[in-house]
Amino acid sequence: MRNRTLRTVIPFREGSFDLVTCMMGTVNHLSAAQRERFLAEAFRTLRPGGLLVVSAWDPACRFQTFLSFYSPAEMAQLRSRLTERELLRAEFTEAGFAEARATPFCTSPDWQVTGAGAAGTNADQLARLVDLDRDRTAHDPTAVGQMFLLTARR
Repeated sequence: MRNRTLRTVIPFREGSFDLVTCMMGTVNHLSAAQRERFLAEAFRTLRPGGLLVVSAWDPACRFQTFLSFYSPAEMAQLRSRLTERELLRAEFTEAGFAEARATPFCTSPDWQVTGAGAAGTNADQLARLVDLDRDRTAHDPTAVGQMFLLTARR
């Protein structure tokens, strides 16, 4: 996480998109002020009824291994920016989004996934893992995963 200039205004007119995404926990690399600017731009560039989809690392997860490829300094900085799902959901609402909803995913520890043969798997095996994850969260809405998916409408 080197210091880079964060582009906070994108060159698109208001209401240009039906969908804006921010995936793979990228939102966790943003400070609170940067997230506020990101949400404002996402809101501005979405059409009415458009969808914002964001995946974020869940600080409530006890079995998270997502940071294994970062240096200790990068891990500390990223961990300091993890935001609880309800707080991030509230930021979406404050930015004007409606129907903000957080859904956990990656609810199994990596050892269970790799133990199930996910390393080098084919699409059918990965689809089964997704189904298992969806079944778990359907039966236990309080389940915690390594990540959560936030969705909201403009």
